[in-house]
Amino acid sequence: MKRYFSQYGPHFPKALAYLMLQGHLSIRAYLREYWKTKDFIELGAQAPHSKSLRRLEYVVYAMIAPAWIVLAFLLFFVRLPITVWLTMAVMVSLIAPLVLSYGLAVVVYLLRPVLRRSN
Repeated sequence: MKRYFSQYGPHFPKALAYLMLQGHLSIRAYLREYWKTKDFIELGAQAPHSKSLRRLEYVVYAMIAPAWIVLAFLLFFVRLPITVWLTMAVMVSLIAPLVLSYGLAVVVYLLRPVLRRSN
């Protein structure tokens, strides 16, 4: 249970970026360590500060922003009933950590040549 709730902490994006860098941008190593990690808050707090870690952390934040934009668009412009919108917001919040972690793997896979060149 602690593992699940620690994915909602403020250090989760940094923990994901750190796990990816620990595996040297290897998707397989990243996902193996992701499923082994018990506490993302502690991992994110212990991650060292580096330029490449910060760059990957920005990638994670760039993946979070569109989800909030879509939810805001649905709330303010599509005029869904509030109960439908709240249901969608809860569902997105529940699956967000898993989607975010696998989404980072996809983005790094696609951008691997650029990320390796910049390191």
